[in-house]
Amino acid sequence: MTNRTVQFWGQGYSTPAVGLAFTPCNITATVDGNQVFSGPVPTVEGTDIARLPGDQQILFTFEIPLVTGNVTYTLPVSLDITGDDIYLEQILINYCTLIGGTSSGPTGFGITTMGGDPRANVVVTGATYVSPTPTEPRDPASEGTWGWEIETADGTTSNMTFDMIVHSGKE
Repeated sequence: MTNRTVQFWGQGYSTPAVGLAFTPCNITATVDGNQVFSGPVPTVEGTDIARLPGDQQILFTFEIPLVTGNVTYTLPVSLDITGDDIYLEQILINYCTLIGGTSSGPTGFGITTMGGDPRANVVVTGATYVSPTPTEPRDPASEGTWGWEIETADGTTSNMTFDMIVHSGKE
């Protein structure tokens, strides 16, 4: 069976106080009850968050089975965030169905949904700051991925849970 690769994009941010060491942002990611990643993610020193998609880096990847047909489903995701702050952006996936019915294949990546944000039912706990707030209403007609800024206090863990929306793929 063919697997799809899922990429979580974003950027970690560390702003150490004078005399303190740079602290990378760490994530432990659980998808559908299985830990898929645990460790440091790309982290830069500074507070100026680069919010453009082209400024983001792949934080981590994991695989899910390829589901074909005209199906949309969700996978529960939990991210434990420690070390410092994070900006979470795109969630991309291969084997996307392109216009005309062709496949993006194993090396082409697109959004997990057919437009709109791939995160639904977002809850963030333990953070000192979150933007946007998970309860903020979003215009249903809007498209694209929301960027999530999550600040975590030293020595604590923030947690972000959501349902990741996945549209079926094509081999």
